[in-house]
Amino acid sequence: MSSAGPPSVTLSPGCPFNNITGGRVLWRGMRKGNNRAGQIFRLAAQSLHRSPTPLGEYLRRLQAKLGPAGAITATARKIATVFYTLVTRQVEFDHTLWHAIDAQCQRRIEARLTRQARRLGYQIVPLEVSPPCNLTSSAHTKEVVPPKCFKSHEWLHSVSILPR
Repeated sequence: MSSAGPPSVTLSPGCPFNNITGGRVLWRGMRKGNNRAGQIFRLAAQSLHRSPTPLGEYLRRLQAKLGPAGAITATARKIATVFYTLVTRQVEFDHTLWHAIDAQCQRRIEARLTRQARRLGYQIVPLEVSPPCNLTSSAHTKEVVPPKCFKSHEWLHSVSILPR
């Protein structure tokens, strides 16, 4: 038996299930699962909804494509795969892999926006000066509050769209 990957802990409960008999769909929905490990991974995936981490961005990106249930199941599967790899190979989690995937995703978004702009007759030109940072101060405490930093898609704020 080859060890191709982690066992399917989260596959069956989250997969679509159609009960069809005689050509009629009697029941349509997601399979109900009783696996505790799968429930824990799905709960962990559900908690990433507002997380600024790469897994949170992955969940939100899939949620736009698959909907909430499918995105939670897919993210739970990714978490289970990472967990299985960490436990079986006795290695530490490597954040550089996520940064490489995130950079690839950013390049893909940039290319798509460039193609859309070109199709509409525009040209995307990077700005030479980054957007100004506005420092605000409180009148009561005379304390300077730094501006909120861009967490993702920072390059979106550094381009301007010009007509051809």
